[in-house]
Amino acid sequence: MDAPKAGFRQRVFAWALARFNTRYERFVSEHKRRVFADVAGIVLEIGPGTGVNLRYLLPDRVRWMSVEPNRFMELYLRQEARRVGMPIEIRIGTADALPVADNSVDAAISTLVLCCVPCPQRCLQEVLRVLKHLHRARSCAEGEPVAVHSRPGDAAVEATGGWVPP
Repeated sequence: MDAPKAGFRQRVFAWALARFNTRYERFVSEHKRRVFADVAGIVLEIGPGTGVNLRYLLPDRVRWMSVEPNRFMELYLRQEARRVGMPIEIRIGTADALPVADNSVDAAISTLVLCCVPCPQRCLQEVLRVLKHLHRARSCAEGEPVAVHSRPGDAAVEATGGWVPP
């Protein structure tokens, strides 16, 4: 299991992400708008970073919570949440051991997380564990969506460009 860290590198990463991610966000904004358009209910965002995905969610349709391993992201997350009028709940943890109850979220989203975790398969297993049945997860990994569909007795991960086994 990867452990949350709170050192100098994490502080610098949070600061840099908050200041230098604008160009990438402009590039993927239309894609994110489509991918996250119908997300509603209790939404878990895994690795939200500075909160750039909050602008694509509707505060009146979403109860948003996150699992973020970098404690220094919290300041930026809270600033963005205030800017878009979204109440938020931040939990410090990692994608391979989500501090979230089984079958408790309607949707799970992430952006550029599966390419950074030590074991993407374990992360996806955790997503399936916390999702309520008949709901989904969305990930924008390098601009490509990953949809995780959860049904009683059946789990599949559809990824643009290939199959990722749960």
